[in-house]
Amino acid sequence: MADIGIKLTADATGLQRTLNDAAGSVQGFGRTAGDSLKSVGQESAGLQSTMEGLANGLKSAFIGGSVVGGLIGLKNALVEFRQELINTQVQSDKMRNGLSFAVGKNEVAGEMAFIKKSAQDLGLELVRTSDQYTKLAAAAHGTTMAGQGVRDIFTAMSQAGTVMGLSAQEQEGALRAVVQMISKGKVQAEELRGQLGEHLPGAFQIAARAIGVTTVELSKMLETGNVVASDFLPKFAAQLSKEVAPQVDEASKSMQASLNRMENSWTSLKRVVNEGGMGKAIQNEITGMSNYVQAISDTMANAKAAGGGGLSQIN
Repeated sequence: MADIGIKLTADATGLQRTLNDAAGSVQGFGRTAGDSLKSVGQESAGLQSTMEGLANGLKSAFIGGSVVGGLIGLKNALVEFRQELINTQVQSDKMRNGLSFAVGKNEVAGEMAFIKKSAQDLGLELVRTSDQYTKLAAAAHGTTMAGQGVRDIFTAMSQAGTVMGLSAQEQEGALRAVVQMISKGKVQAEELRGQLGEHLPGAFQIAARAIGVTTVELSKMLETGNVVASDFLPKFAAQLSKEVAPQVDEASKSMQASLNRMENSWTSLKRVVNEGGMGKAIQNEITGMSNYVQAISDTMANAKAAGGGGLSQIN
């Protein structure tokens, strides 16, 4: 049993070093949180105080409490308090990575500014709008529609959604149909008459006017595969924008648009906080927590393998 005691002592020593490192990460998290929050104005003073208090509490949980008590306290405090910031950072990372693939790393900032302005002008929900635009840009990557063509198509579709009062699900469905057209290279009746027409009222008639044919003629063209997406979609976007443009300004002043702009303001604030250092601090602290949990797991596994006792021996 002496060997088991030596093994547990060695494991516990390694665990304590990990706990100390994690505590240091939490302290750094609190300091970075304070600095980041100061950058968004005096309104955040109360939140700054709360963040610093949280960091001190977590430090105590790491060092002064038991392994189980510290782990539970850490989990509850961090998950509840920071989930919104974490979600926002995940969304931002997803959008940035998607845009980097679609338009190139050097163009990401400009595309993000365009998305934000579009959401603000039309009263669209920013996170959903970002996701939709990123998918559209990714589908058009390497085609003649990449760049300004994607912006024109997205703007026309978004304007139409605002004017026609489309729900978020309807708007997503309409853009999904466009993405499929781009991906296939040819416009088929399934996407144009079915999916796009189902979510965007009058889409088939607008499409016919866009290329100067009747709906009957358009149907025949679709059957023979003579409608090429790269030729059709820019014309469709121009026609759609032309027809809904007179109502865009009034439609963008709706109650829903105002609610979306309010939500966007909070999203922008969370992004500023994360970009000010909070996002990186949280990520580092999560890594510290991961190491902390892994150290507990490894210590228990080693003790078990040596024939030792349970969790109470590593408190």
